[in-house]
Amino acid sequence: MCGIFGIVVTKDGLHNKDLIKTLSSDLAILSESRGKESCGFAIRSASTNSIRVLKAAEPCSDLIRDPLYAGLFKPLNTKVEPMVLMGHSRLVTNGSHINPDNNQPFVKNGVVGIHNGIIVNDTEIWKNNPELKRTSEVDTEAMLALMSRSVANGLSPAQGLKQVYETAYGTISTGQLFDNIPAFLLSTNNGSIYYVHNKKKGIFLFASESFIIDKLKEKAKYAGLFQQCETRHLKPWKLIEFHLDTGNIRKVDLNNGVATDEEGFFSEIEKIKIQVDVKAGSKHLRNSVVDLDLIRTNPNMAKEEAMMEYHIDPIKRLKRCKKCLLPETFPFMRFDDKGVCMICNNYVKKNQARPLSDLEKLVEPYRRPRGEQDC
Repeated sequence: MCGIFGIVVTKDGLHNKDLIKTLSSDLAILSESRGKESCGFAIRSASTNSIRVLKAAEPCSDLIRDPLYAGLFKPLNTKVEPMVLMGHSRLVTNGSHINPDNNQPFVKNGVVGIHNGIIVNDTEIWKNNPELKRTSEVDTEAMLALMSRSVANGLSPAQGLKQVYETAYGTISTGQLFDNIPAFLLSTNNGSIYYVHNKKKGIFLFASESFIIDKLKEKAKYAGLFQQCETRHLKPWKLIEFHLDTGNIRKVDLNNGVATDEEGFFSEIEKIKIQVDVKAGSKHLRNSVVDLDLIRTNPNMAKEEAMMEYHIDPIKRLKRCKKCLLPETFPFMRFDDKGVCMICNNYVKKNQARPLSDLEKLVEPYRRPRGEQDC
């Protein structure tokens, strides 16, 4: 489980950059519950000719106090123009967070992406597409490699993402920026994105849980921005596209046939620079992921394995309880003439299972009325 979050400003000159920085920090801290082993941010605005990425092997609450984080906002105009800031808080699954190449936002062939979820066939994707070169241990790279190839081959961003969903098996909630298209994509194939949008004031927030959005809306300092705005759920296989030069937004259903970008919603631009800064990690960091290949290929592995004793045949001959399988070596173990142990024979059932309907009545007052997730 990881957390993705972000801010999109769609109107020019309505919001101060200090407000955007504060919003970003609050979203990051609220999203930290979904992962604390590493974090990162990416920012692109209409006036800056670059995408700036910052990541570190530490929690969001540490990184936002660093001068490097404040530096992300310095190039912005005092009254910000259309822009996007996206962030990631990581709970490590595969790929050590100590290696910065495994942390997000991830940069791959001109695509900058954040990803919450897991792709279970990433090894197969690399095997079936030998022209794609792997540089990290994380499954996110496979998704972005497919996406960058699709866009390079002339597909629209929506077509490319649909192709990714059809190729990559697993769960994907993602935000993506490009070095040659003024686009930001926000999409999910499993529904793990929630958002709030104040259309009048031209500001849009998203996060991995509705709880995060709702807690932020409760803060008094944001009452004028979001208090009257409803938290919405981005349904599976839906996409929201943002044009970062014009501030225009459109929604796409990836379940249906996705047309080419004939109407010119996005036009290709001259490539902009992607600048990646990595904060040096703490000396106290420990790798939380065990690489089994490092154990298997260790020169001492065969020597140490030879020292192990495998008493398979005596173990197979052990007498075991016919019900619970406890062996005869269990202290004070005795069996009856049917091969059932004394523990099973002396067991007294202490309660009676109640029907499922009792549980449903118990939780009914806490369920949400419109069928949304209750967690």
